[in-house]
Amino acid sequence: MTDAMRSGKYLHIHLCEDSMLYFFHRVVLCVRGYEVEERTLLSSSSRRLLVKMSASFLREMASSSASSDVYSALVSVLKSTLTLSWYQIIVPTPKGYEASLIEGEPSEDLTPYLDWIVSKKSPAFIHSDDGVAILLLPLVFKDQVKGIFAGGLAGTEVDVELQESLQIFSYLAASTLVNIELSESLAEKNKIIEESWNFLKGLLDSFPDQIVVYDNEGVAIFKNQAFDTQKMPPSCLTTLEQMLKSVALTKQTVSKEVECENERFYSIEVMPLSFGENDYLLVRIDDITGTKELERLKKIDQMKTEFVANISHEIRTPLAAIKAYAETLKDSIEDLDTETLSDFVNTIAEQTLHLEGIVEELLDFSRVELGQLQLERSETDLVSLVKNTIASLEKLAQERGVELRTHFDSASVTVSLDPHQFRKVITNLLSNAIKYSDPSKAHKWVEVEVTTDEDNAILVVSDNGIGMGKEEKTRAFERFYRADSSLTYEVSGTGLGLSIAKEIVEAHGGSVEIESEKGVGTTVRVVVPK
Repeated sequence: MTDAMRSGKYLHIHLCEDSMLYFFHRVVLCVRGYEVEERTLLSSSSRRLLVKMSASFLREMASSSASSDVYSALVSVLKSTLTLSWYQIIVPTPKGYEASLIEGEPSEDLTPYLDWIVSKKSPAFIHSDDGVAILLLPLVFKDQVKGIFAGGLAGTEVDVELQESLQIFSYLAASTLVNIELSESLAEKNKIIEESWNFLKGLLDSFPDQIVVYDNEGVAIFKNQAFDTQKMPPSCLTTLEQMLKSVALTKQTVSKEVECENERFYSIEVMPLSFGENDYLLVRIDDITGTKELERLKKIDQMKTEFVANISHEIRTPLAAIKAYAETLKDSIEDLDTETLSDFVNTIAEQTLHLEGIVEELLDFSRVELGQLQLERSETDLVSLVKNTIASLEKLAQERGVELRTHFDSASVTVSLDPHQFRKVITNLLSNAIKYSDPSKAHKWVEVEVTTDEDNAILVVSDNGIGMGKEEKTRAFERFYRADSSLTYEVSGTGLGLSIAKEIVEAHGGSVEIESEKGVGTTVRVVVPK
């Protein structure tokens, strides 16, 4: 070995000869921890030997990818270059040294030389007792011995050129070994990562919830199977976009239950995530339609139970009055004067009409539920229909101390409708306005307006009664619903009137809107086409 190789950090070898020199233009070898500027040129024969060994090694490694293949290629090249009586690869381990690829037996124990060659980190030739030189060739990369080739040189002449060539060749083998080990380590890590990812994705794909992760540009970088197969309606996607913008700004988790136009309900949760310097948004979407449907059915069942109890009371009250007056007439008709007898008969008639109204309302509800609501349209004067209905309710208004007001844009408004069915709508709206008057107010009133536009007739019933809160207003048209209030308990009714009225109006191609404020009053606006 030259002095430059012993003292320098970098050895530049310019390979300029032979057809095999395309393998190397420059080989840089780290020999020690010192830095010098000397450049040493190998002799022509050394360069040829190095090129031959390196080319053979590269051919051996061309179809190999495992770290163990490096040792096999190294042995193959050295066997073709040197005359070996025996050889083996020795690898340093935490527990000592392990030998592999063994062929033949060394003439003496190599153990005493191994620690020395590891510390020396350069090739050495040892003369044994049988006259066969022992080659110890460490594979050194960045001051670390990866392995040692040991072999008996039978008939091979040992010179400086061979030593220099082996030194550089061992570096090539060592660097190749390290690169392959790194590749194997990376491949193993990638395999672990891929297996972990596949497990996680399989787990997330098994979830019924839709899961998606967005980057800070709003691009979905992960979607589970449910997100791809369960498409949310556009209205819900708009809500999701608004939630994403909110969480991106506030960095606070947001959750919301939304109802979409296809009568499906979703629970949407958006959470901020940070990984390194990057921000992400994790979205979980749960289809809770089944849960909401169960809640709805339970609510309907409860409302039906309450309805049965309420309707039983509504029927029992007039029946009890009819029964009481009828029994009195039966037992004491001879003792009653004409005036008392007339009062009894009138009361029975009134309660019979009340009972008939309840039965008619139940029949209407049944027809609506079965889709059998039939309309018998005719050209009807809506103003006259309203006036006649008001006349039938004047007694009720007087009893409650309610002033009835009217406002008509014209003397008559002709509309194509079913007068019998539409009278039920007017009666329900007016009777509700009268019944739910506010007893705490000195002046109670109900106003009825009939106006028109180009295509429609418009009926508006307003009052200054007890009014409704937001939830009560939302549920006003629900079947069986009655507001939970001490004032409403004093008012008789089935809880079906408004829902039936709405169905009748919609059957005419019209619409019903309600505005109300608790303690202020209520306004109901009915629009029907002419």
